[in-house]
Amino acid sequence: MSQLIQWLSNNPVVSVWITIISSIGFLVTVTAFVVQMKDRRKKILCYTISSTLLFDKCISQIDGVSLFYQNAPIESLSVSNIRIWNAGNEIVHESDFYPENELKVI
Repeated sequence: MSQLIQWLSNNPVVSVWITIISSIGFLVTVTAFVVQMKDRRKKILCYTISSTLLFDKCISQIDGVSLFYQNAPIESLSVSNIRIWNAGNEIVHESDFYPENELKVI
């Protein structure tokens, strides 16, 4: 056994091939791990909220224009967009939510 180890350490061609084969094995292992993690079934709900200010009493003063809601003056008015999407790779069904914990926008 010691002669084999000595022959392997003294032969540079064998050392290079062992290094190359070990590197390829490491790369294959890492690639398999990454592919397995990406192929996992998952349901991930994501959202973004973006708002645009349309009117602010301190900033937007136009002579003769007043905004009221139910006879009360409005000091600030904005529009908000809420986007919800599934960032996973499996379809989200209505049955995936608990009846007492439904998806709501409040």
